[in-house]
Amino acid sequence: MSPSTSPSCRAAVETVPAAHSETPPASVPTVTVIVPVRNRSGVIVRCLDSVAAQTHAAVRLIVVDNGSTDDSRSVVADWLEAHASRFLEARLLDEPRAGANAARNCGLRTVTSGYVAFFDSDDEMSPDFLAAMLSALRRSAGARWVLARTRMIFPDGTAQVRHGVPHPTAVRHLLSAQVSTQSLVAEAALLHEVGGWDETLTCWQDYELGFRLLRHAPQSAWCEHVFHRIYRTADSITGHSLSANAPGIAAALCRLAEQVETPSAFPRATGDAQQLSAQYRRALWMRTHIVAGRFCAEGAAPSAELLLRAVGSRLRPLSFADRVVCGLLRRYTALGGRAAWRLALLWCALR
Repeated sequence: MSPSTSPSCRAAVETVPAAHSETPPASVPTVTVIVPVRNRSGVIVRCLDSVAAQTHAAVRLIVVDNGSTDDSRSVVADWLEAHASRFLEARLLDEPRAGANAARNCGLRTVTSGYVAFFDSDDEMSPDFLAAMLSALRRSAGARWVLARTRMIFPDGTAQVRHGVPHPTAVRHLLSAQVSTQSLVAEAALLHEVGGWDETLTCWQDYELGFRLLRHAPQSAWCEHVFHRIYRTADSITGHSLSANAPGIAAALCRLAEQVETPSAFPRATGDAQQLSAQYRRALWMRTHIVAGRFCAEGAAPSAELLLRAVGSRLRPLSFADRVVCGLLRRYTALGGRAAWRLALLWCALR
């Protein structure tokens, strides 16, 4: 659902722009940070403190409560009242429809200009994130959004930097998920143009949104920094078992298959629609086989078969050579092989 179509979210608390203690110059771009929250009273203050600590001056903050049953909403309301002067504007909205995507779109509907960053309520934003990302955008003429790498923190305290490359293509993203929720800052207008977040998806929603962004605005800027502390907990959506969320993953891949097979969805500026569709079809089918291999490695072969049938029914047939390579990628991954996407990327380059 487009963020401009749903009427359900409503303002609950709002601080007026005049509350900001020192108004930044008009030349400083405004960034709106949107944070959905549901039952995160124990960690939401840590997240909001990190947003307040941004070195960039012109920040709007929108927190969207997504039906919390603990005291998250009151904790946020108290925090906003105490920190209102830090922001150009700070708002607390309510979105009764379930799902972080609905909450993100609720916040996005209130933004008509400037840039937008999305953040999760249990993570910590690096203090220089917004300033560095906007600086990278200024250095990239024509770019409407910017990407960077992020840092994941696991329960045992170990850290891992998410893989990322400068200026990824849509093919590379389909193979290796180059866009994640907290890795981007984008023009509000661009996010509205691509339709915001897909509210029907329960996981891999940033993967799906990333494809639409790269399809619509292929030229992204790149910030050569590693940002944030993104905490991976035992109740993370994907956790350690990919197959535990097989239905949600299948839904995301099926949605992408439908987009790939709709050439009219590709703007003329991105080149020949049929050629692009063929490239994306190959990459998506390879990614689907790699995921199916992961399911098999986790002992979920029936889920793998269901996934392949669901996505395959939405894609046009590939060449014999492509089908052979897809099968090899699935078997390699099922046997414990790692980084199969690199092999897939090499094959796509040769094609």
